[in-house]
Amino acid sequence: MKTVMSVTTRAPEPHSAKDKDTFAYKTVAHRLPVILTKAIDTTCRRLKSLVESGVVSSDHRLDAEQEMKDSIGRMAKLRNELQTDKPFVELVSTAPDVHIWNRCLSDHMSEFRCEPKWFTTSWLYAECYLYRRVREAFQLTQYVNTFDPFSESKEEALKSSIHAIEVLTEFMRTSFATKDTDIETEFTRFIELSLWGNKCDLSLSAGSQTNQFANPTQDLIQMRDFIIDNHTKQLWHFVDTYRSSSDGLQLSLVLDNSGFELFTDLCLIEFLETSGILNDKSVVKFYVKSMPWFVSDVMTKDFHWFLRYLCDDSNTHSSAVKELAHKWTHNLKTGKWLIIDDHFWTLPHDFSQMKTISPQLYHSLSESNLIVFKGDLNYRKLTADLKWDLSVPFDTSLRGFLPTTLCSLRTIKADVVVGIQDKQMLQKIHTFADNWRETGDYAVIQLAIKQ
Repeated sequence: MKTVMSVTTRAPEPHSAKDKDTFAYKTVAHRLPVILTKAIDTTCRRLKSLVESGVVSSDHRLDAEQEMKDSIGRMAKLRNELQTDKPFVELVSTAPDVHIWNRCLSDHMSEFRCEPKWFTTSWLYAECYLYRRVREAFQLTQYVNTFDPFSESKEEALKSSIHAIEVLTEFMRTSFATKDTDIETEFTRFIELSLWGNKCDLSLSAGSQTNQFANPTQDLIQMRDFIIDNHTKQLWHFVDTYRSSSDGLQLSLVLDNSGFELFTDLCLIEFLETSGILNDKSVVKFYVKSMPWFVSDVMTKDFHWFLRYLCDDSNTHSSAVKELAHKWTHNLKTGKWLIIDDHFWTLPHDFSQMKTISPQLYHSLSESNLIVFKGDLNYRKLTADLKWDLSVPFDTSLRGFLPTTLCSLRTIKADVVVGIQDKQMLQKIHTFADNWRETGDYAVIQLAIKQ
């Protein structure tokens, strides 16, 4: 997994858990074992309800229950390997991405002359490897191959945010009906809604539920000061040119969390359509994960379940929410919206390696005028999760990855942060609490324009 850099730029080393005063260490030492324990507990709970929940037929109940027990054993073994800092081992399933993962392992041994271990290899590699091993725990089975140990927490997160979704829907209807607010102000609001929706990350809270907006208008005003690098105005000037374009904006969203964050993302798309930035010729591509990933990341099945849930009369009293969900479902059926998964998103590679490893995905992204990358993991992969200085330009940290103009909407929940070039902000950051990079209380909206 060598990082490609220009000959004039020397890459810093990656963040890792060997630094005990970092969030990387806290994650590997404390958060990941808790996440594994919750995945094991969920699997144990679901073991006796496989037939009732439609996972398997009654004919295969006993075989499936044994496979679930085997999967629990594999996850328990993984937890022990993590907590005792055992070396990584090769994947053994026949999945199409296995040879890439195993090549990463052999490349690491060739480059560093040692086996990768949890507390010394890069945090990005270690964390991705853990979730890939969780997937393999079920991939090696016949009857519970598609079981998602995180689906329950993803679904509960949406159910617990229904009131916030209803509030946000009413806020959106009012915004669209108000004629005295200029379009740039509205754009800023919906960008910020999508940004702060990213706080709802179940991997940060180890699977526990988090709060959403109570009063969107007031909340956004109060939270604006916590955006420590804000390219919203430049982003607006870029997208505004497409209001007068007959072709409309061709947009890609690389999604992060399901549930409430996904709703805020779709509200942003709804605004772009209502404002004419997206028109009848526009296509919106939603890129999702191909397997359960970082607890709450969106998969294709999660996207469809999300829409079905909001369309159901028994789940919300808001006719406006149901109307939106039906409209969004229609957008998928007509091809106006596309859901695309690709195994590259669940590899340990940073995005500077995409063009080599997944040229088809790189080409697909390059067909858009703008890519919006949501969330912390995407930011870590954009920047290779390296120990960049805060003031390094965002463009520099991409190390050549720029299939088209791209924007990152990220609440900060990991150590890497770049692009802070305002001297006053750099001074202000020194007054923040020591754990300011861990809480999701601060954020960046950063833009890199393809010339």
